[in-house]
Amino acid sequence: MLTSRDKRVRALLLLDITEQQTEDVPEQVFNAYIHLLCRYFSIPDWYHYVDGAPKGDGRILLHRAIALMDRRKSTYRPGWNGILHAVHRFDSRRRGNGTSELMRQTLKVLDRAGVELDEEGFHTVCLSLSLSAVVRRNRIITAQDRGEGLPEDAQEHHFQHNVDDSHFLRSLFNKVVGQDTLAHNEPHLATVGDREPVTARKALSVPRPATLHAYIRALGIMGDYEGLLSVASFMHDNVSGLLQHCDNELNGYVRLRRTIVALRCFLERSWEEQSEQQALPAISDELSELDELAQPTDQEDETTGEHAPEELVMLVRDKVENLAAKWGHWPSDDEVEEYVEWGQMLKSLGKQ
Repeated sequence: MLTSRDKRVRALLLLDITEQQTEDVPEQVFNAYIHLLCRYFSIPDWYHYVDGAPKGDGRILLHRAIALMDRRKSTYRPGWNGILHAVHRFDSRRRGNGTSELMRQTLKVLDRAGVELDEEGFHTVCLSLSLSAVVRRNRIITAQDRGEGLPEDAQEHHFQHNVDDSHFLRSLFNKVVGQDTLAHNEPHLATVGDREPVTARKALSVPRPATLHAYIRALGIMGDYEGLLSVASFMHDNVSGLLQHCDNELNGYVRLRRTIVALRCFLERSWEEQSEQQALPAISDELSELDELAQPTDQEDETTGEHAPEELVMLVRDKVENLAAKWGHWPSDDEVEEYVEWGQMLKSLGKQ
């Protein structure tokens, strides 16, 4: 005979579970079930399988995890981050459809639950939007190589996707680091005194170098050069927080330097001088197992087909040189070449 607790747990298997039933499930059991769905979403759901129905591609279990978290109004951040990771893995395995639809839907549900995106979640979103941009681009290139006809607006549609996704990503970054809050409070701060902006700036949350690297990569793939200048300015203004991360992380300063090199690489499209089969540099960090990003085989810029304007490159370079004593000078040609080769090595080892 089932006890009341057993019945509450068993309710998780109901397709039409109610809000009250989700709330009755013990918290630890509920969170463990969400983790299970996210980790094994690619396994067919035989429990709810209907004879003759398609087994699906994993989307069903992901949707179930999202729906359960939404119905329970869960604020359990590891659970939400696990879902974001799973959504990215889902898109990576099937090489996505060139849109960020599922990721955006998940973020809307997360926001509806009153949960703010944290650095870990933002890192995953960067990987996801990078993947979407590359998938769209590769489809256009493949169709052109095969002589297949493309809609007249295919390229324009791809570019507009990049613009929309890069702006969306920049808005998320501002929220994660607290710049939205700072901008909201600026009128009040201006009346307090000259010292206040410095205090407010210190209150910003500074992401780890690895997260900034993923962010730079995403903006670079989408050709958002103004976004790269904005990142460089943020790093310049918050260098103390970055160096603190470096002091507390293994290979922290190596990661920071790699981030600086990535700025030049993506601004100048430096890999264009490599073989036409050379791929974009990869990312290696604690989320590398999730970054199964398909590497492009053409080096044309994602938005304009050109590298960043020289004036903008110089502005970023000035930001770097101004703090050369802390993170090194503007990356050399050798560093950029090594960065590209490092990405190729990771790809050959299957670490992305």
